[in-house]
Amino acid sequence: MLLVYSENYSERLTYILKFLFKEVMGCDFRQTTNAEQIKSSNEPKINYSSRQFENCVCINPSGLIFENDIHPLQPDVFDFEDTKAFFKTESSDFPFDIFAASFFLLSRYEEYLPFQADIHGRFTAASSLSFKNNFLGQPTVDLWAIHFRKVLLSKFPSLKFKERSYSFCATIDVDNVFACSGKGFFRTLGAFLKSLLKFDFNTIFERSLVLSGRRKDPFDRYELHEQLANQYKIDLIYFLLFGSRSRNDHNVSPQNHKYKNLTRYLATFAELGIHPSYQSNSESLKMASEIKSLESSSTKKIFKSRQHFLKMKMPATYRALIQNGITEDYSMGYASTSGFRASTCTPFYFFDLAKNEETSLKLFPFSVMDMAFADYIKISPADALKEIESVINEVKKVNGLFIPVWHDRAFSERHYPGWSNAFEEMIKLATA
Repeated sequence: MLLVYSENYSERLTYILKFLFKEVMGCDFRQTTNAEQIKSSNEPKINYSSRQFENCVCINPSGLIFENDIHPLQPDVFDFEDTKAFFKTESSDFPFDIFAASFFLLSRYEEYLPFQADIHGRFTAASSLSFKNNFLGQPTVDLWAIHFRKVLLSKFPSLKFKERSYSFCATIDVDNVFACSGKGFFRTLGAFLKSLLKFDFNTIFERSLVLSGRRKDPFDRYELHEQLANQYKIDLIYFLLFGSRSRNDHNVSPQNHKYKNLTRYLATFAELGIHPSYQSNSESLKMASEIKSLESSSTKKIFKSRQHFLKMKMPATYRALIQNGITEDYSMGYASTSGFRASTCTPFYFFDLAKNEETSLKLFPFSVMDMAFADYIKISPADALKEIESVINEVKKVNGLFIPVWHDRAFSERHYPGWSNAFEEMIKLATA
């Protein structure tokens, strides 16, 4: 067990110590502010202060951990081993304040500061410290932990760490459920007229075949998902959009019997989570209604979520999830590119910076998304798989958790040719 000394207790310090030592390194620790205890202890120990003690791994604090406010920060980033680092320290056994730097990234400190939002009000990858300094593609905090563990072992060879294992969880966002089915008379008529005005006779023909029962809906590939989940023995989570229709919420009505039946079927081989609607971000009562509706249809308790459009605002969105009984959220990633938004591939608890406290909401970061490649970067499935393989290798280096995001529409060969096959190829890479 590690003994960690600091001159003062801090909610921020306790939070980041729990993450780094218990979640990442697999090592127990205890804290003290008693100088005599750190002097007399024969345990492996860390001195997180500017004071001088013998037989300790010393880190001179940069200051962030012992603050209680939120203020503009522009850390100076420098090269460190195989990645980057910031909050450089002097008179320390480690070249930077790993606790403050890790806290800055996990707490999403920069997302509380003023930033240039995109059209959906989202914090963008291009605004992040990691993108600007070329470490977005690495689980940087996990890499720091590996290097810090080496420093601890060089000082205390008897110190024990529990090795963790690489893991993989596939996730699918169900934004539409069906391309043609279950849309109702007026939506279907509007779709036919829209295709007619575009002289898109292929879509008219396909829709006619689907509605007449002579062809399966192009988004209805759910039996394939079940087959792949069983074949490769993988964990699979669906996030289902159960809101009412709006400009940015195009799903089939949650009251549609085909949607209800599908929901119960999906629950037989996968876990289900809510995909809170775009509207729910501005109309707080909608989220509770959507969760209740999904629970009624699936007969399952819903405690997982991923935001539709990945629309988040710190800390309001996460507070709303907590208030609605959500304990796991899978929204921590970017819509436009691959990478590690919080610089980790390890699940972690949301720290509410405005309240300066750890919460009960656990965040599961994802690192790749099909639509980032297909719609934003606009690369082929083959090129996307090369990038996905690179991300998987980064996760495997630190024995982390690899979570990709796929969408219902990506399994339609007419809408997104090649992306259904890319999903299986990704599974092969992830489970190799």
